[in-house]
Amino acid sequence: MAASCAKSKVSTAGDFSPVLTKEISAPRVYFPFDSDYILPEATVGLDQNIGWLGDNEDEYIILEGHCDETGISEYNMELGDRRARTVKAYMMEKGIPAERIIMVVSYGSTRPLNLGHRIEDLRENRRVEFVIR
Repeated sequence: MAASCAKSKVSTAGDFSPVLTKEISAPRVYFPFDSDYILPEATVGLDQNIGWLGDNEDEYIILEGHCDETGISEYNMELGDRRARTVKAYMMEKGIPAERIIMVVSYGSTRPLNLGHRIEDLRENRRVEFVIR
C-alpha cells in the first residue's frame, strides 16, 4: 500500500461514463504455524500499509484472516479471526483509527493462496490480506 504502489486509472462502465479505479499492491502479513503472533520481519510491510493509510485518509480497509489447511475448519476460522484482529490492534497502536478498519473477517482455510501441500506452500496461506474500500 505504499504510495508508489497505488495507481489510478480511468475505465468506462457500460454506459460509457468514466469510473475511477485503484490498483494497490498491499504487502500481506504472514504468520507462524498455529499462531497469531506478528513476526518482527512482518512489521516492515505492515508499517508500509499503515503509512499508506496515513497518507490516504479517505480510504478504508477490510482485514481478511487466512489459515493453511492444517486443523479443523472451525478452529481455522477462529485462528484467522485472531490473526486479523491482531493486525487491527497493531494498526490502532500505530495511530490508525478503528473506524478506518471497516471489517475484520476470517476465511479460515477456505481461500488458499497456494494450493500445494508442502510446508513451503502452507506457509503462504497463513496470512492477513488488506482490501481497500
